[in-house]
Amino acid sequence: MNDKHNRPLKGDAEIEGLMQLVGGQPYLIRQSLYALATDADLSLAKLIEIAPSESGLFGDHLRRYNWLLQESKELKNALRQILRDNRCDDEKLFQRLRAAGLIRGETRQDVKIRCGLYAEYFKHHLG
Repeated sequence: MNDKHNRPLKGDAEIEGLMQLVGGQPYLIRQSLYALATDADLSLAKLIEIAPSESGLFGDHLRRYNWLLQESKELKNALRQILRDNRCDDEKLFQRLRAAGLIRGETRQDVKIRCGLYAEYFKHHLG
């Protein structure tokens, strides 16, 4: 995909930096590459810095997930537990968060937030 956007990411280190931020999610990768390719003032470092903010490139995407969590105290608490302990005590909540794309892992005992973007955002927004 980097090639299709005229290589806004220069080298393996920048590609890895983007992957750590967005966790390989195709929509977020494409959105990132498009923004980097079309905005001459946007660097990967700046993108990473502003990404988890409400006004960042992914603000609408993150708010949609936040609204989903605000409707369910149980989902909110389950995601807090995953952020804190890398585990989820409830199978149903684990499956719902996994289906939503917020977490990754095969079992409730070894689960992680899907990417750095979600980790940073939800550390500050799960009040």
